[in-house]
Amino acid sequence: MKRYKFRLETVLRVRRLQEEQAKNDLLAANQQLQRAESALAMRQSAYAEIQMQLGMVNVDEFASARWKWEQAARAIEIAQLIVLEQVNKVKIAREAYLVASRAVEILERLDLRRREE
Repeated sequence: MKRYKFRLETVLRVRRLQEEQAKNDLLAANQQLQRAESALAMRQSAYAEIQMQLGMVNVDEFASARWKWEQAARAIEIAQLIVLEQVNKVKIAREAYLVASRAVEILERLDLRRREE
């Protein structure tokens, strides 16, 4: 009796490597998203701590307080854009992982079917 050898074993190995790389990319993208969300939360917290001075203040103090507030608001806007960018990267990485995973699954099912024959 002839010993079974899956003819696409090399392809399956490559697909498994691709799947592992896609999985690592997805994990990295999720970590970057968490960092971006953390940075956004820190900037929002810093913004909340900035108090506009009320009452009688001179023009320089008012201008300085307003400038700090505007800079903090801009930092939040930038952080929000970074979070959105990271969310898109996670979506792309997730889709790449799903595609790679499906390719491995198909080859494994084919191998199993051939073994059963």
